[in-house]
Amino acid sequence: MKLYNILAGTLLVMNLIATTDENRHFNEYSEYPNKSDVRDCQDCINEEMVRHLIDNAPENIKTLIAKIKKQKNGESKYDKQRFQAVVTLIGETGTGKTVLAKAIAQECNVPFVVVHGAGLGNMYQNSTESNLLRQVDEARARNENFSIVILDMIEGCIDNDLPHTLGVSHVLCNLIDKAADDGDTLFIITADSLDRLPQRLQRRVIPTAIKMDLPNQDQKEKAIAYYMAKEMEDGSITHTNMIDMAKYCKNCSYRDMEGLAMDACDTLSINKKITTEFIKENVKKYMR
Repeated sequence: MKLYNILAGTLLVMNLIATTDENRHFNEYSEYPNKSDVRDCQDCINEEMVRHLIDNAPENIKTLIAKIKKQKNGESKYDKQRFQAVVTLIGETGTGKTVLAKAIAQECNVPFVVVHGAGLGNMYQNSTESNLLRQVDEARARNENFSIVILDMIEGCIDNDLPHTLGVSHVLCNLIDKAADDGDTLFIITADSLDRLPQRLQRRVIPTAIKMDLPNQDQKEKAIAYYMAKEMEDGSITHTNMIDMAKYCKNCSYRDMEGLAMDACDTLSINKKITTEFIKENVKKYMR
């Protein structure tokens, strides 16, 4: 009996320590604004980039944004039977899924949380589901009328071939269904692919799926201007440099261009100049 009590006590302490570590780790992945204006949050993106992304977004996204703005301002009430409670952004890594999700939230000026799929997971039973519910509650507590939950890279916490992840899939389905009834929460889900999700969840997220493609020339120029705003402002990089970087970045993603921009910044700190030869040479490692 003594041995049992010692073991039970040890397991309890280990569980508490692990839970504390889990929360510390998980909180690194959860971000939401601390002020009434969502644009004040540290995770927000440049307003110029927001404008560019929204202007080039599909029409159904623009329509949804207009409805959310009316709901937030109390100008109208959703038709609960028709409310679209989830938007799914699909595309390979670096196609701008997460940045578009943030842009939607910022354009609506709605409180939001960013929940990374990989950050939800935990070895303890039901803890992944609890983490998701807690983050959704925090988002809803920010605004009684409307909130946005960005579930980034859903494959990180749900996989049909991993039975222990099916519980969080069930919880997410219920959350989406409730949001569709209440009209108070929008879930923006990002994923490389939806093939490995359980069928019940697929039925909810596939109808609203939007395919994200690699950026075009104009989008690449905007992205480089965003990543190198400081260098452009002080004249370290010219507009011609920016156009060349975008032009030679064939089949490159937003993430690839971020890497190229960081390489350029490192070179500027040493050589104080960016050449076409540098761009051609360095862009090779980002070519697909």
